[in-house]
Amino acid sequence: AVKDVSFKVREGQIFGLGGLIGSGRTELARLMFGLDRRNSGKIIYKGKDVTPDSPMQAIKNGFGYLTEDRKETGLVMRRPVKENITIAEMTMKKPVFLNLPKERRAASKMVSVLKIVTPSLEQVVMNLSGGNQQKVVLAKWMLSNVDIIIFDEPTIGIDVGSKKEIYELMNEMSENGVARDIFLEETILPMHKLFRTNIKKAHPQLPDEKVTLCISSIFGQIFHFVRARAVIRRTVGREYDSAFIKDLIDHITDFSVRGIRG
Repeated sequence: AVKDVSFKVREGQIFGLGGLIGSGRTELARLMFGLDRRNSGKIIYKGKDVTPDSPMQAIKNGFGYLTEDRKETGLVMRRPVKENITIAEMTMKKPVFLNLPKERRAASKMVSVLKIVTPSLEQVVMNLSGGNQQKVVLAKWMLSNVDIIIFDEPTIGIDVGSKKEIYELMNEMSENGVARDIFLEETILPMHKLFRTNIKKAHPQLPDEKVTLCISSIFGQIFHFVRARAVIRRTVGREYDSAFIKDLIDHITDFSVRGIRG
């Protein structure tokens, strides 16, 4: 179950949520994408209530969802690469791909951009490696030009090289295309502990609640390594007064999740 979850995400941000298996990470993602029925709460985007009642509605509202189980819910495993890439775009803007040559050109472009290793666009997606399957899921949302992508364990079950490529693609999407990424992964927890230990060691006088604020601001840039370094310096190096909190609040914009329960 998910109870009283609230957060805000700003444009261009990769926002991370961490938790152990069973903590509600995937349940929250499914609620936000309209896969599960919610009991209360709203999702506000650009001043409007865009809380979805179905995945179709979520997609039309500009949301994408890269699921932790690509084989069951992310891909149509027995269909070609081409169809898996264009399926969400067809949902959003039908009948945009009744023109089959146009569909092929669009899919071919995404294969090239994401460097998806496949013999052809007609290759059945189940025959690709795990990393390339995940790239196909990502291509689906990139082609659809969604504003917000929810990544739930985006690198699960893929090799180290593919993990690096996925993280780099998330970075590029955040900077150049997709406005906001929401990233959910169990591996955030060790990173959280490492940040907390290092900050407390360097600044033992910093209150626990402000250490938490430091970590929250850092996670927003977790894949932007140069920015993350600047955030660390800027955050823990300033005077610990009301201006500290104000600077964090100033980063927040118009996307928020309010009191979601499920």
